[in-house]
Formats: sequence, C-alpha cells, structure tokens
Amino acid sequence: MKFKKLRTTINYIMLISIITIIVIVFVPTLLISSKNIKETKIKEYETLNELSAKKIDISLNNISQSVINISNYIESTINMDVLQSNDKDRINIYMKDYIKKLNGFMVKSTKTVNDNIDVYITFNFDLINNEEYPYQSLLTYDIYNDSYSELKELAKISDFDSSSSNFAWYFDPIYSSSGIWSNPYDDSYVGKKIFTFSYPVYVDDIFVGIVGIDSTFDQIKELINKYNVKNTYSILMNKKYYHLVHPVYGLKDNLRKIENGNLAFIADFMDKNKQGYLKYRYKGKTKYVVFTRLSNDWIITTNITEWSLLKSIRNQYVILLVAVLLGIIISIIASYRVGNYISKPIEDLTKLFDKISRFDLRDSGENILYTLYPNEIGKLSSSIYDMLIDQRKIVGTIVGSTEEFNIKFSETNSKLLSINRSTEDQYFSTKELNKALEEISVTMNDIYNSIYEYSKINNEKSEFMNGLFIMISEVNSNLEESIATLEIIENNSKNITEEAKDVYISLKDSLRLSNMLYDLVSKFKI
Repeated sequence: MKFKKLRTTINYIMLISIITIIVIVFVPTLLISSKNIKETKIKEYETLNELSAKKIDISLNNISQSVINISNYIESTINMDVLQSNDKDRINIYMKDYIKKLNGFMVKSTKTVNDNIDVYITFNFDLINNEEYPYQSLLTYDIYNDSYSELKELAKISDFDSSSSNFAWYFDPIYSSSGIWSNPYDDSYVGKKIFTFSYPVYVDDIFVGIVGIDSTFDQIKELINKYNVKNTYSILMNKKYYHLVHPVYGLKDNLRKIENGNLAFIADFMDKNKQGYLKYRYKGKTKYVVFTRLSNDWIITTNITEWSLLKSIRNQYVILLVAVLLGIIISIIASYRVGNYISKPIEDLTKLFDKISRFDLRDSGENILYTLYPNEIGKLSSSIYDMLIDQRKIVGTIVGSTEEFNIKFSETNSKLLSINRSTEDQYFSTKELNKALEEISVTMNDIYNSIYEYSKINNEKSEFMNGLFIMISEVNSNLEESIATLEIIENNSKNITEEAKDVYISLKDSLRLSNMLYDLVSKFKI
C-alpha cells in the first residue's frame, strides 16, 4: 500500500487552510466593498451629473429669463390702440420710436447671457402690416467691442414659410403657445453651431410677436465635457431623445431607434423619472446610465461601464491576488519547515520501529533522539530505547541459556555413549534413549540458531515467535519422555550405574533450563 508523506499532507492542509481563510475573509469583504463602492460611485456620478445640469440650467435660465423679461416689457409698454388703429403713418412712426427704446432694453436684458450671439424681436406682420418687411429688430453682439449693432439685412414677409425649418424659430412658438428651444444648428454668419430660444408675446390674447436669443452651443458642450470622468462619456438629448451631443450619434439618431431599437427601454425609463440611474446589460457588458432632465426638458446623461465604475477597487483585486500568491508561497515555506519539524522525528521513529519489527536489537545510537527532539517525540523515543535495552538483556539471557543448554546436552550425550558401551542391562535401552536425546540436541540447535537470528534481521515477528514456542514445547516433551524412561530404568534395573544417575540429574537440569527459556520467551508480547 502506498502512503503519502506526512510533510506532503501538512503542505496540503496549510495551503487549503490559507486559501480558505483568504476566501472566507477577503472575498466577502471584497464583494461587500465592491457593492458599497458601486453605490458610492453612482452617487458621485449622479452628483456630477446634477452639477453639470445645474451649470447648464444657469446658462439656459439666463437665456430664457432674458427673453421673458423682454416679452414682459413689450406686454406692459406697447400701445395696442396704435397698433390696431389702421393708421399706417402713425403706426410707422410709433414702431420706429418704440423699437429704438426696445433695443436699449434688450441690450440690458442680455448682459447676463454668456456666449450670446444676438437678440431679436419680430412683430406679427399680420397684425402690424409694414408691406415688404415686418417690424423687427436684430441686435448682434460684437465680442471684441463688447457691444451690440443692429443688423439691417432682415427677412422679408414673403420669406416667412411655416413649412420651412429655417423659420421654425418663428412658427413653432406660435403653434405651441410657449417658449421653444431649437436643436443646435450651423450658422454661416458666425461660423459656429448655435441654438435658439424663441418666445411668443401676447397682449390680451393677441399675438404680438416673437422674442428670441441665439447663443453658441459651445458653452453647453464645454459644460457637459467639463465633468466627464475618464472611461465615461456624457450625452445630451432633446426631450424627444434625439442626440444633441454624442461621440457617435447625431441629430438624426433617436435613442428609441438606434441599435435596432434595443435601447428603447432606457427612454421608457427616463419618461417616468426626472433623474436617477438605470443599470442594464447590453452586448455582454453591464452598464449604468445616470441622467438628469434640464429645465428645458433636454436630458444630460453620463454613461459608465461597470468595469470603469469599479476602477477604484481594481487595486483591491490586485492586492487580493498578491495576498493569495504570498499566502501560497509562505505556506509552502512554513509547511516545509513545520513538516520537517514534525515529520523528521516521526521518520526517525518509523525507522526505529521498522528495526524492531525486524528484530534488529543492535544499538545504533537511538538514545540521541531524546537530545535531538526534547519534546513528546523525544520522550517517546526514550521509552522505546529503554524497551530496546530490556529486550537486549532478555535476548542475551536467552542466548546464554541456550548455550548452557547445549553444553548440558553434549555432556549428557557423551555419558550416554559411555553407558551404551558398558552396560548390558535388559531394561536399559541406551540406543533408544541416545536416539531420543540426539533428537533433542538437534531441536535445541535449531532453537539456538533461531534465537541467534532474532538478534540480527530476518523473519516476521509473529511467525518467528510461534516457531520458537513450538520448538521449545517439543524440547519439553522430549525431555519429559526421556526422564520418564530413566525413571523406569531406575525403578527396574538392579545394575544401573552411577553414570545413569548422572544422566538423570543432567536431564532434570536440562528441563529446568528449558522451562526458564520458555518463561523468558513468554515475556515477549505477541
């Protein structure tokens, strides 16, 4: 049967123990911390998204408030009686004077608007017919001189077409009866992408005109990108989910239709919530979208992958991996040392037991084990060494006894030979007795050889001792028969010689020695 080395077992146990501890302690901690970090990071992104939205809303609110202030000014100052008088000259004089005053107010109202391109007012040409051109004013901002100038090249009444997107700034607010934010568009005059907020002016439910401000879209993009974090990107969509700012998609791409409509559920979620975040899985990746609605119903989102979200705990994963590797290395070193500390003395004891099992009782310095291992193992080796000393004494006694036993039998055999030559007693069959004693002598020689082998190396313990007992029993039996024969001789022969008596005494001694040998051998525990 093949046995594993104790050192190997110790290595396995220590490795499994360390890895188990790491799994039990580190893995749950990492999972819990991962969850907490995710939640914390999501909160951070929500905060950044809200901050970006607030910054953009400030800009948007400045624009819308300036426009509404101009609208309110018109509502409270314009003379509707003059406008409805049908007196063209009177109306013309009044409107020119009014527009001059209005221009001053519009300049004041737009001072809080950053990246303002122009501010305008276009009066309802159906209400105030000025033949070729509507009454209107377009003040453009000169960034270098920090001043406004009135643009003279204005649209004609005949140019206004409700079906044209170029005039959506005018007709859309009329149709919706509310302020309208346009999508960003390229303006050839300024050479930039701009957007417009236009607002309808009503006086006593009569449509008077459209007030609006054009601003560069760059400021919005800067505010969106300002709060971007590495490995994330922000998106701006209008309220119908068309993309205003996106690294890939443009104004023609709708969230509900891109990716074959597979992302429409995000728009559905945003319809039900003004702000928040949505976790979803798409194309094998777990993603998060954090979103906030702006004051004009545009939607700003931050898109994050879970892996980038957990960037801050990647180091913890690395630390865990290093800890596992260090644990394995340390456990190998520690288990090797501990294994040596435990298994080396056990190996020495194993060799000692193996030596005893082979009946090798020679002194090979086993007493030094107690000095090498001053612990329970050393104490055990000391007890085993004491047992070896006792066994050596017993075996020495056995060998001495068998030697003496053989000498006795040799003397007895010589005497019997002498008796055989000198006596003619009919009751004393010396040949028969001599044959019996020769058999005893052979048996005892076998005993001697077996005991001699005992002190060296050979047979299995149980087989050897069983054979030894059988031989000793045979000796005893033969001795008893010999003595019984001599007793018959002694009782029935009148001519028995003194030599025969000596034989009798010698055989009695041999029997005593045999009994002693049996007692000694019986001390071994089988």
